[in-house]
Amino acid sequence: MNIKRNVSTSKEMNVEFSLPNATTFGGALPVLTYMKKLKIENHFADALTFSKGPTATYTLPQICLTQVAGRLLGKERICHFEEMEKDTFLARELGLAGGKLPDTTILYRDLDRFDSDEKIQMLKLVNDQVNLRQLKNQKTVILDFDSSVETLYGHQEKAAVGYNPRDHGKASLHPLLCFDGVSHNALNFELRAGNAYTSDGTPEMLEDTLNRLPDNIETLYCRGDKGFGSEEMYAASEGKMIGYVIKMKRSNPLFKLALSRPWCRFYEGTHIIEYTEFEYQANGWSIPRRIIAVRTKEVVDEDQMALFPEYGWEYEWIVTNLLWEGEDIWRFYNHHCGMENYIKEAKNGFALDAITNDGFYPNAADAMLKLIAYNVYQGFKSEVAPDAAKCYTVSRMRRVFWIIPAILVSHARQWTLKLWDGFAKNALWITMLQRSRHIT
Repeated sequence: MNIKRNVSTSKEMNVEFSLPNATTFGGALPVLTYMKKLKIENHFADALTFSKGPTATYTLPQICLTQVAGRLLGKERICHFEEMEKDTFLARELGLAGGKLPDTTILYRDLDRFDSDEKIQMLKLVNDQVNLRQLKNQKTVILDFDSSVETLYGHQEKAAVGYNPRDHGKASLHPLLCFDGVSHNALNFELRAGNAYTSDGTPEMLEDTLNRLPDNIETLYCRGDKGFGSEEMYAASEGKMIGYVIKMKRSNPLFKLALSRPWCRFYEGTHIIEYTEFEYQANGWSIPRRIIAVRTKEVVDEDQMALFPEYGWEYEWIVTNLLWEGEDIWRFYNHHCGMENYIKEAKNGFALDAITNDGFYPNAADAMLKLIAYNVYQGFKSEVAPDAAKCYTVSRMRRVFWIIPAILVSHARQWTLKLWDGFAKNALWITMLQRSRHIT
């Protein structure tokens, strides 16, 4: 059988770089509009008491705004901003002169201007303003504390060898974070040397975080894993009338006291879960405190009785000043595991773990700008995203809604963003745009 070849389809496709004002981020218009409504640039202008020279093309608030926008759109490192430097659409929406974003060398150089803790505190003021919009409608805040070990591969300032569960013996930094367990917003952040202990500076961060909360908050709780158990943390929470639920490290006195008490079984299925409680005063504690002991065992068919049945359980101890039932204390603490998801989102979605500067304070400033972007996204999900997308990670939101090919055109003094006509979720996208435009 003879097959006639179609000559027209055998030719190679011509290629030319001649499409003006095109963007890959046409779908980001709702979130960029939301940022405008939040007046992020104004917050930077109010908080930053230092500035660049009068002849600078981009002001320092514009540089910070660009950083936040870039992080929202998935630029993990400053060098990646080069990929969207000539994006006319983004430059217009961010209000940048010349129709282009700042060069990466400017972004690096301006980040180095944050060279003291006082300047980092200015960025925290901006973060407070972003958080205020979400927290003003809350009556309760749950302060979830955790830390994260970030392995370093260069010669960054204050890099030190400390606790590093993944890369033993390698230098790292050890940031301390505080999130709200209700809104999931990042409330506070402190970059620390790699050899800092988990709870170092936690009482001070607790005090600082309380000062940053709005006056409408009526009820406060505090949660932390066993690395945050200390007399200083307990006393600080008790002095501020904060209900705390903090895990304790295992010790023989705790184990003996737990085994001497009757146990209350509150769950029996594939696992058996029991709890007991008692008062205990550890060395260094100023007063005795309530301890909830919980043990869990998998249900198995045993041919014979165990010689030491108490060792077939997994035990955990929780210290608290709350008067709830032991089962409720345990369940409340278990929600602290959500903290791992918040940190995971900050790392995977906003590259919080990418530490690329040599200076300690520029790295702290870079991290704060990423957390501001994280909080902007939390607000965007809460106020703008449709119900079907409120559970989306930022990576999924970018893939589904924000990364859409588009062209920016101007006709009769009217700008029009022409998006790809094959976009499948245009109805939901339009809903988000309308909601963001109605934000007050």
